[in-house]
Amino acid sequence: MNTRLPRLFLVIGVALTVSPFCRAGFVESLTTAQLQALGLAGLTPAQAAAVDDAVESYAKKHDEVVATKAATAAVAEYKQKEEPAAIAKAVASGKAQAKSDEIVRIVAHVTGKFAGWSGGTLFPLDNGQTWQQVGSDSYFVAPVTNAPIEILKAPSGYFRLYFGDAPWVTVRRVK
Repeated sequence: MNTRLPRLFLVIGVALTVSPFCRAGFVESLTTAQLQALGLAGLTPAQAAAVDDAVESYAKKHDEVVATKAATAAVAEYKQKEEPAAIAKAVASGKAQAKSDEIVRIVAHVTGKFAGWSGGTLFPLDNGQTWQQVGSDSYFVAPVTNAPIEILKAPSGYFRLYFGDAPWVTVRRVK
């Protein structure tokens, strides 16, 4: 029975632990003691080259299989972690939009002093909501503390903030 064959598998196994940059010339990288322990001390240069080629070929195939398995596992792990979060975010966004679509009329007070609007003005309300002016129009009134306002949904789908006799201003909910 040929005892070199099991040793060849051992050599291939050892070669897999060597850095990919050192695989060329594997037999040359072994110490004399390692060559003797593996039964490779008497190899001719052609046999050593054949062993090096076999180790390199096996390692290349093994690396491709390992890389494919690692990539597949990484993608599966990513999907497992990210898909539920993405789905939950989409569901929450859809619910918020549906809730926003249900709003037709809000009656509240602007917290603090209210003196009108002038492009991008924020309107923090006493109900916890915050609305922001959409356009750049300006309109000023004498400062009022906790000014009563009304927000109505227009047929166009936009929301309009009304304060007393002032003209309405287009707003969008930010909180």
